[in-house]
Amino acid sequence: MMIVIWLLATNIFNTSKLALLFSPFLASTFIFGNSCKNVFEGLIFTFGMHPFDVGDRVIVDGMQMKVRMMNFLTTVFFKYDTQEEVIYPNSVLASKSISNLDIVPDQGDSLDFAIDVETPLEDIVDIENKIK
Repeated sequence: MMIVIWLLATNIFNTSKLALLFSPFLASTFIFGNSCKNVFEGLIFTFGMHPFDVGDRVIVDGMQMKVRMMNFLTTVFFKYDTQEEVIYPNSVLASKSISNLDIVPDQGDSLDFAIDVETPLEDIVDIENKIK
């Protein structure tokens, strides 16, 4: 942006040349903008939200289905009642209510740290209670 301001200030480019230069970029924004938005939303849904895994039983739109395959842009479900596969875009799934019936057992994180040998037992118990 600073380069554009510098070019305008030094009269190397005038506004008509600048408009001619940036019009293809503006047109490409209209052409590829929605695709870029869908890819971004799909990546956030797949890696950020991650509401289910392949093989999980889920309820989407009141239908119980099994997750067959997950891609960046789409997720493939298998409907039990009609024995058919349904493909949902991940950008659409991000705005829907999803119930996962196959919840993974409780997962936890661990944190290892060292405590000095001379630390009083009361301090160790106090730290342990604060962590819990």
